[in-house]
Amino acid sequence: MSQIRGGLNKADLIDKEVLAIAIRQAQSEASEVVAISALRESTLAPLLEKAGAVLARNLGGQPDESERYSEAVSRIA
Repeated sequence: MSQIRGGLNKADLIDKEVLAIAIRQAQSEASEVVAISALRESTLAPLLEKAGAVLARNLGGQPDESERYSEAVSRIA
């Protein structure tokens, strides 16, 4: 079964408490969540680490049907 991944963009626009709540809610629906902000360079490292891990896992072979579906859905969202 594939893992659903999610991202929270513009994390700088909300306060830390609201961001923490948003991350917890997103994690209930997605196995991997990262909050990013174009204004905070420090948020890029976790994003790149997660992206690198996804690429490393996917280099081994073709995704099964459920992985293809979840990736298409995440692109829509």
